[in-house]
Amino acid sequence: MKSSVDLLRHAVASLPHTREIDPVGPNWGETVREVRDHFDRYPILKPKYAENEARVCQMERQGMVFIENFLAEREVEALAQRLRQIAVDCAHDRLPEKYHQKRYQKYGRYRVFEIHKHNPEVMEIFAHPIITDLVQSYLSQQGVLKTIGLELRMQPPSQDAALGDLYPHFDHIYREVKVFLALEDIELKHGSMIYWTRTHLDGEWRRLPEYLFSLGGLWSNSHIMTETAIDSLMEHHPEFRQTELVHCTIPAGGLYIADTRGLHRAGFLEEGHRLQVIGEFSMKGYERKGVPCDNPLQPLNLG
Repeated sequence: MKSSVDLLRHAVASLPHTREIDPVGPNWGETVREVRDHFDRYPILKPKYAENEARVCQMERQGMVFIENFLAEREVEALAQRLRQIAVDCAHDRLPEKYHQKRYQKYGRYRVFEIHKHNPEVMEIFAHPIITDLVQSYLSQQGVLKTIGLELRMQPPSQDAALGDLYPHFDHIYREVKVFLALEDIELKHGSMIYWTRTHLDGEWRRLPEYLFSLGGLWSNSHIMTETAIDSLMEHHPEFRQTELVHCTIPAGGLYIADTRGLHRAGFLEEGHRLQVIGEFSMKGYERKGVPCDNPLQPLNLG
């Protein structure tokens, strides 16, 4: 009869072996160098229009800026009337297949991408000289429009499930700009976006979350920046001394423009709904894309 030790050895030997795969993501030092090179190579430039000078300066310092009354009341009402039904049809799964749509029903979030291909007047807004000048100045004349999307947020079927969509995160380790156009008034009760100012700036606190983001595999979507961690950084970390939490409330027809390299999250939708159009701009050569990774448990490489 085999001893218990022999049985244990046999059991361990029979376990499936994990396939060893070399790390495909960068190591810690490479990530730091690439981010610093990004900022050194592409400085923020002076805008062409004088009215954008203070806005670009605020984007550089704070990470976001508001432009109220970008569209006149009559213009935004007409645009909202044309787009509202498209958003509602998306939410109720009635939209034709020609629309590129995503329905996150458990979160109460519905998006129709490339909306400008169906409603060309939307492109005219996001290609406006003032927006183009501001975005290109901030992105060192390297800005590329990725998409323009229509977004509707409604009451989710489960508030508990919806909390899974309200986590602080940044969209990229490099600069990106999102331009949000409010089609209706956005108040606190409508779950306005929350943005932490100055978190778009380079800093030592970003090293770990940026490295994990760059790895691929499960770690790239870990979103380790919890609200508790942010509160602790704001209280104790010198790089957070001037950071402020901003609720992005704005009347219909207004814009808020943010570098989504900075920390942000959706707000809790207490009542009603939120309807807006979002233009996403990235930098040439720094477009956000998935990191190829054969190993979902991508090993850390701190070299």
